[in-house]
Amino acid sequence: MSRSKRTLPPPTDEKECLRRLSEHLHRSLPGYQPPLRWELLPSGENSRSYRLFCGLDGQKEYILRRPAISQANVISHDVGREYRYLAKLWRDFALAPRPFLFCPDESIIGHAFCILESRPGRVIRQAIPLDLDLTAPVMQRLSIRFVEVMAQLHQLDPLSLGFEDADRQSSQHSFLLNQWIRRYEQAQSREIDAMNLAGQWLRKHVPPDPEQPRLLHLGFKFDHLQVDAEDPSRIVCVFDWERAALGHPLIDLGTTFAYWVEADDPDLLPAFLMGPTALPGALTRRQFLEHYLERNPMPLNHWRFARCFGMYKLAVILQRLHQQYTRAPVKDPRFLGLGDRVHLIAQEIMRLTTAREVV
Repeated sequence: MSRSKRTLPPPTDEKECLRRLSEHLHRSLPGYQPPLRWELLPSGENSRSYRLFCGLDGQKEYILRRPAISQANVISHDVGREYRYLAKLWRDFALAPRPFLFCPDESIIGHAFCILESRPGRVIRQAIPLDLDLTAPVMQRLSIRFVEVMAQLHQLDPLSLGFEDADRQSSQHSFLLNQWIRRYEQAQSREIDAMNLAGQWLRKHVPPDPEQPRLLHLGFKFDHLQVDAEDPSRIVCVFDWERAALGHPLIDLGTTFAYWVEADDPDLLPAFLMGPTALPGALTRRQFLEHYLERNPMPLNHWRFARCFGMYKLAVILQRLHQQYTRAPVKDPRFLGLGDRVHLIAQEIMRLTTAREVV
């Protein structure tokens, strides 16, 4: 994890945050012009993203990424690591945003942060923008393009991009799995036998690390993509690289498949985490896998583990959200019943461990 530091007392309010941030950008970001304003964007559990508007007309934009809580306590979002991965990646993977700077000084805005390129485009979340015409032909082209982009990422050679043995060591499959098991144990509020059994099964079936690891996004899903507003079948950016690692591409696919809901699936995923994958025209998971293997052929020896691990990570995320819900003074109704969903997903994992066919 990148070292954070603090040279001043933390800022006391948003106005002071913006003042300190503007001063820092004026010193550190070539071409920056005040005044500065920002808006909070929809963000994940562990990170916060802001769009920065710079200059009198506000037309120059950047993205600021920071942890959701104190950098010292966050497990998954190391903004220095995200910056370092993007710095090695953006020239060779055109859909990755360009990183401009990393600031470990928490006294600027209360957290370490990085500044990234901002691109025009729309994000397709559970509430699909009304002005995006996601017809069946558009969804078919978009989901095929989704597969193509993922395969392109996995075909990159991390060593040629400057990734080193240290990146590989911190991305070992057993290391990643143990991280997620610890997160579950920290968020656990009751005993769920199926989750305990799932963790035990995963530990027994961890695949060997590949001799030639590939770059994994580990959050490759629709709400981490931007599409062209005029042609929503065209992907213009892949963002949220906070969990990127090196490893076997199947681990990335397993994470994606946990969110790739089909219209006739059982009701496991809460609505606020669902994307457009159940819309007419979208590829099924089986079609997705077939298209992927056409572009990036590989044996599926460890596909069962990858699929179960992806579902396990989803269950852990829901458990952590459930924990936040139970502790919050004001309850977010979206999180009601998440504890029951964790139990259902754990049961589905155990079904997948012995299922004749896993897609």
